[in-house]
Amino acid sequence: MGAFIFGIILLVVGIIVLAIGKITIPGVTRHGIPQPSRHVGLRLPAFIGIGLGAVVLVGSMVKVVGATDVGIPVTFGKIGAPLRPGFHIVAPWTEVTTFSTRLQQSDMSQVVGEGDRTTADGIEVLSSEGGRMVLDVTIRYFINIDSAGDLFKQVGTMVGIRERIVRPDVRSLVRDVYSRYTAEESYSSKRELVATTAETETKARLQPRGIVIDGVKVRNITLEPNLQTQISAKLEAKQAAERALIEQQKAQTEAETRRRVAETDALAAVIAAKGQADANDALAKSLTPELLRAREIEAITKNGNAVLYPYGQPVTPIVDARGGTGGVSAAAAATAPPPTTAAPATTAAPAVTTPPTTTKG
Repeated sequence: MGAFIFGIILLVVGIIVLAIGKITIPGVTRHGIPQPSRHVGLRLPAFIGIGLGAVVLVGSMVKVVGATDVGIPVTFGKIGAPLRPGFHIVAPWTEVTTFSTRLQQSDMSQVVGEGDRTTADGIEVLSSEGGRMVLDVTIRYFINIDSAGDLFKQVGTMVGIRERIVRPDVRSLVRDVYSRYTAEESYSSKRELVATTAETETKARLQPRGIVIDGVKVRNITLEPNLQTQISAKLEAKQAAERALIEQQKAQTEAETRRRVAETDALAAVIAAKGQADANDALAKSLTPELLRAREIEAITKNGNAVLYPYGQPVTPIVDARGGTGGVSAAAAATAPPPTTAAPATTAAPAVTTPPTTTKG
């Protein structure tokens, strides 16, 4: 608004000077010599004033909103639609306030000087059984561009958003959520669940108000000394029980493995025995007299000194001078069928007479 008024003044003055056109400067006497009067033209200063006034007026109507900001126009106390990043032409009497749309962060810590405050700022909560805990919490958030006008109307500045909306709501919701669980659950067994619940409820609370929660992180939980001792003892007992259960399950698994191995071996033995019995039965059924005779002939033919007898005749082993049994194998002799008829008598060959030999004197 100030720039607009200043531009109007420059324009008015320039126009007035341009209308005057020129001024006359009366002569003076220098060293006893009178000087004539002078006429000075005002057109150039007038044009300069008019040009400057126009530039200031145009500048007062041009608003540039940064890439990470949103503009809130206010005209005579009335808030207009948010101005997105870029170049905008507004009325000279409209004031534009910018809000940052960048990711903001608020830290609440029990460590002095670590968070938003110079003093201890952790969130003190009570568990469902009355145990006292102090939490260090970090919130990341950014504002919704479409809701920037409402936020400006409620709090006016970015600091106001953090101090009057974000921090009070988060602290209240964290206390409410952690009061539903025991200290042991919040500290160990259900820590992730409790933290996730607090984040979910914070998002549900602040989203309709134009504040988008990027994350609510519980960085640290400090317990009272006696409560810490109780929880530590409980955790140790729980871990011991879990180890005993694991050992029991391991023993059961090993016993089950041994049982299955024994069953597998027994089944394999049964299958092998059945297979051997089936093989023996098949072999017994296949041993016909013809097959045995064929095997006998095959065994005899492999021995070069063997003597082949007619089928059905008794086989007598032939003993050579070296003391070995020649001719027929013991298996062949054992498998030869007994004779049915006596062998025919053999006719003796006629004797051969040798003529006498005459001796000369």
